[in-house]
Amino acid sequence: MADERVQRESVEYDEAASPSFRDAIRFVHRKRVRLAAFFLVFASLGVLGLVAWLALTPRDVEGRLVLTFRGIGVGEYPSGKKFTTEDFREPDVLRAALLDAGISPDRIDLKKLSANLTVTPIIPPEVVARWKRQDRDGVKREEYLPNEFRLRLHLAGIPRESAVRLFDAIVQRYRQHAKFEQKAALQFVSDWQKGGYRDLIRNYDYWEIPYILVENQGILMRSLKNLIEESAGYEDPSLGLSFRDIQKDLGIWAATRLEALRALTYKGRLVKSKNAALLTAQYQLEDLDIAVRALAQQTTEALRLVEMLQKPQGLLASENTGREIPVVDASVMERMMRSDYLTPLVKKISELQEDRKEVEIRKARLEKDIGYIANAENVPFERLPQEYRELIPTLSKELSTIIEKYNRLLDRYLTETVTSLVAVREGPRVTHGVSLPLVLILIVFVSAVLALFAILFEHLYRSALQPSDVPSERAPAY
Repeated sequence: MADERVQRESVEYDEAASPSFRDAIRFVHRKRVRLAAFFLVFASLGVLGLVAWLALTPRDVEGRLVLTFRGIGVGEYPSGKKFTTEDFREPDVLRAALLDAGISPDRIDLKKLSANLTVTPIIPPEVVARWKRQDRDGVKREEYLPNEFRLRLHLAGIPRESAVRLFDAIVQRYRQHAKFEQKAALQFVSDWQKGGYRDLIRNYDYWEIPYILVENQGILMRSLKNLIEESAGYEDPSLGLSFRDIQKDLGIWAATRLEALRALTYKGRLVKSKNAALLTAQYQLEDLDIAVRALAQQTTEALRLVEMLQKPQGLLASENTGREIPVVDASVMERMMRSDYLTPLVKKISELQEDRKEVEIRKARLEKDIGYIANAENVPFERLPQEYRELIPTLSKELSTIIEKYNRLLDRYLTETVTSLVAVREGPRVTHGVSLPLVLILIVFVSAVLALFAILFEHLYRSALQPSDVPSERAPAY
């Protein structure tokens, strides 16, 4: 009985000594003034530390760039050169940007500047969600090449205004880099323009020169067609020109001067070396035959694939019909139908048919020219007809003028549009790389926790100093 009484008294003592949540609230309430004082002290120290950190640490300049030039979707510039984020840090770009910002290159080492320029690709949330789903399903991630990037410039010892100017200068110099790649893909330099007619005469036979000019005219005409669609009727006010105007001038030149040169060359049977010309023409004719057959085969295969997409069920069961049509899995066909493969296939078929017609026209023209060459005699340069000699300066001058107008207009057009192709979507803004509201919230939270621990430590310390025979105020023993 004595042991049971001792145990019961011990349990009652422990229950009386153990603090409850209500006791903790009462303790904090009694110490509220002290708690507020500790909180203000810790919060003030935190704010002072934040201010000192903001004052002593260098600020970053950051902004978000969006690239929309042709080819960025496949990671290339319009010229076909591979795109890489290192292009923002090219030495030529950075060196010129420093001069533009009024900062001496001797003041900042290019290697240090390059190391402190961070380029971070921005992946859309929907792409990240698809990647996570694909990782869970155990399938390969889809390929995604970003066209948005966050640029952050971190440099010590440079005033805020200079850092912002340097950021803008880097973006502007990269725009010029992107413009150069655009221009390299679209600028036109003809064989005629490189060295003139006499160089062509030295390197080619008379009857080959019209073919060269026709080929150059076709290339330039296709470039103009694409630029007319892309530029949406762009017209330079200072030049008073549009790409459609140049297309019209080129068409007139081809229908008059170029046709006159072809007539004088082929009807006049002008050839420098008849035997060499015949061999070359016959070999080209064989090449064109091969090209026609290849295009015909590609068109047939594309048409068969269109038929498979339009009638997948019938084709799946057609392995016993005697037709050589491959059996395709039903799930593959379903995915192809959902992905709308039909539209690009129809476009591809149309392009193949156009290419085939163009090759057949070239073949027919070459067959006709071979008949003229067969009846020709070798003509030295001194015996060229007077009409031919008089046509060359006019033809050359007009073609050079058209190409010069095209390149000048192209340069002005790219200058005006490259800003939208390399656009600053956000910024530039000065930042320390952290969110100040979040830092302030963290300071408040940490200060409250430290204040609570401070009053608890103070209470425990005072309780430990009191004599054991002096009753003390009951408080939670943390």
